[in-house]
Amino acid sequence: MRGRPVLRIDRKFRSHGPSKLRRLYRKRSAVERVVSRLKTHYWICQLRTRGLRNVSSHVLLCLLAETNTFVSRTILIDLPFYRNGSACQSPSL
Repeated sequence: MRGRPVLRIDRKFRSHGPSKLRRLYRKRSAVERVVSRLKTHYWICQLRTRGLRNVSSHVLLCLLAETNTFVSRTILIDLPFYRNGSACQSPSL
């Protein structure tokens, strides 16, 4: 029986299968880092609200706060480095 293509991971954590599924599998670690950060910094694992609607809104607000933190960190820390041109210049020896 031939069904959908399947991604197979061997014992050394090498992926075998369609290239689209392998690309998705490579993004897994980044997604797990974000979920871990949400659980530790925003207390997603110990919610004090009940109901799907309240929990969904709480998680979305936490994601919004995480995105806001990332954008403001990029603007305040990384942008001045690129604005003054030092990122484009080669280092002097």
